[in-house]
Amino acid sequence: MCTIWVKTEQYVRFLQDNPQEVELLFKELLIGVTSFFRDPEAFELLKKTIVLDILKNNENERAVRVWIPGCSTGEEAYSIAIIFSECLSKLRLKGDFKVQIFATDIDKAAIDKARQGLYPANIAADLSPERLEHFFSKEDNKYQINKDIREMVVFAPHNVTMDPPFTRLDLISCRNLLIYLTAELQKKLMALFHYSLMPDGILFLGTSETIGRFIDQFSTVDTKWKIYQRRHSEQTAADTVDFAHFYREAIPAGELALNKLLNWSPSPRWLIVCSLRTSLLLPYSSTNRVTSYTYTAEQGNISNRLPARPI
Repeated sequence: MCTIWVKTEQYVRFLQDNPQEVELLFKELLIGVTSFFRDPEAFELLKKTIVLDILKNNENERAVRVWIPGCSTGEEAYSIAIIFSECLSKLRLKGDFKVQIFATDIDKAAIDKARQGLYPANIAADLSPERLEHFFSKEDNKYQINKDIREMVVFAPHNVTMDPPFTRLDLISCRNLLIYLTAELQKKLMALFHYSLMPDGILFLGTSETIGRFIDQFSTVDTKWKIYQRRHSEQTAADTVDFAHFYREAIPAGELALNKLLNWSPSPRWLIVCSLRTSLLLPYSSTNRVTSYTYTAEQGNISNRLPARPI
């Protein structure tokens, strides 16, 4: 590994002159931890108490809309599609009944992989033999999700904090995204989710996430597995949503990473760059003391390694 010493402003200038490096830095800041049916008990509860009711309540309209922001490489989206497929069969509602699942992520590379629906053999550890046989086909040493499940899901690049939201939704599954956001952004997204959901729509969060102060907008369906239902209220959460910003010019993903660097690392302190591929950045302290750290790509996302604030 090559170690290069540069000043913050020098590295910023390098990023400005080399768009590819900005994209590499951006990817290092992304967190793509996901799996099929993560927290199996939660998905079983979702299937038995939520999805069946959603389908029954929409039997006349014969359509359901679901949004999965922060879908990464698609495992969560396909898990929910599988659940809906199973419930449609149980209720004998297949045919012209349409389930639209919108799965979005800021990472275009992850979206491309999700669209392929091709996963390594080790996903067998997360799926029952019955689901693996029914919803996947084996191709060499990989599993391909079946076409009927892939066609239920529309994958698209989308920045949930900046782009216009999906609306008239029966279910939003946003698991383990909020925990990586600031309190201000969490508040913004909770208001956005309330606006996007249909009356009595369902919000499905990760086990470490909550609705925060939005207890007037959401009621609790299950405390352990963080399932909430949209409340009716005179003052809707939409009153706090800044819709105007959705129509301003969006900041490109790479520029977001650059802005995060600028905000996190105070110029003109020095930086250590442990290879331009991994773009590890650590500043001097005010006493010119260097924080030493060795990082390789195999150790995971770089944002997990950075201190909470500059030293």
